[in-house]
Amino acid sequence: MTQPNRRLRSGFTLIELLVVIAIIAILAAILFPVFMAARKQASSAVCKSNLRQIGLANQMYIDDYDDKFATAADHNDRFVGYAQPNATPTPFAWELLDPYSKNHNLWECPSDTGYTARSIGLDFTPSTFETQGSSYIYHTDYAWDSARNDWAPLKRSGLKRPTENYVFAESVGWWHNSLRGPRGSGERATNRYNVLAPDGHVKSYTNDQMWSFVFLPRSEF
Repeated sequence: MTQPNRRLRSGFTLIELLVVIAIIAILAAILFPVFMAARKQASSAVCKSNLRQIGLANQMYIDDYDDKFATAADHNDRFVGYAQPNATPTPFAWELLDPYSKNHNLWECPSDTGYTARSIGLDFTPSTFETQGSSYIYHTDYAWDSARNDWAPLKRSGLKRPTENYVFAESVGWWHNSLRGPRGSGERATNRYNVLAPDGHVKSYTNDQMWSFVFLPRSEF
């Protein structure tokens, strides 16, 4: 006996579609933070590699200049006129170290989206690399003596804290974090960025740790 033709089922019911959408939404909520963390770790790894290479260029420069750090200014300092005697623009550190690194792309951090400080008219967007030539800030006080109001580069051999302080640091978050949340807050404590120590090794600092070195007297460097 011939079986009656059965109507073929096509598509999904509304309930089934809603279940699938709900499952996708749950998976996205679970996996998105994982993907973002992985992306951040990848960017951090590139940044650390850049800083290590910059560290090698910095050491070669110091070897060629009587053990002294580069007579240069950070782009933040140059913008506000700090360490600019006679209103003459001082070279950026990357301009002095480029002949040693021979790869200007080392100065670009993958996470560099620039930053602003509207109160003083500072606008380094879309990135500090594009506007200032470097994603990394230089610790100008290694070269500039504010007490004398003149250049007096420190010598590497005379440093008291070669493994603790910083010479270069990624500017990603530098102004952002310093303008967001009170000092000592949990928000600042969770914001970290990579720095190059004077002895050439790379580490990670919180915003508060960075500020402790910003205000450190040169005699304690």
